[in-house]
Amino acid sequence: MQLQFDKNIHICEEQKKILRKILGIPLFLPPLLSTKKLKTLISDFSPPKIITIGDIVTLNLLKNSIYPDIAIVDLKSKRKNIQGISSIYRKIYKNIFYIDNPASTIGKKIWKLIDTKNNKILIIVNGEEDLLAIPLSIISPNKSFVIYGQPEQAMVIIIVCKYIKKAFNSFLQTKLFK
Repeated sequence: MQLQFDKNIHICEEQKKILRKILGIPLFLPPLLSTKKLKTLISDFSPPKIITIGDIVTLNLLKNSIYPDIAIVDLKSKRKNIQGISSIYRKIYKNIFYIDNPASTIGKKIWKLIDTKNNKILIIVNGEEDLLAIPLSIISPNKSFVIYGQPEQAMVIIIVCKYIKKAFNSFLQTKLFK
């Protein structure tokens, strides 16, 4: 069962500890080598969607001619504004959406927004974007890549499949129905 939510979901500190662990395939390499490996994986898997979460990962892919179908950013790195980044995104993305997503929350608006059929969309988040890997992994087609950065460690690739969807659905159902 694929869940869709009509209310915000707050993730408590205990649950965030679980989510701080690497949830996909980590590439413990410098950005240039990580994106080179990612290009090989893209060539091998032909993912129907490539999705990035976070400005640094998104920028590293764009610099290496990998253009995510959905990019979720907050125009910050380590909670500090990144100067001039907005103009870079605007050159590539014509479909730009703005949402509020409070810290430790999966906002209800994200479900409808990422379910859009638009290709090449940029979602600029006012708040926290990290937890949005969960709904993206649930809604995206199988074999899609959901890519995020594990700060100072790795680029992480979640290859969406029925097991990933089931695990994240179970996590959210446990959260909602305790």
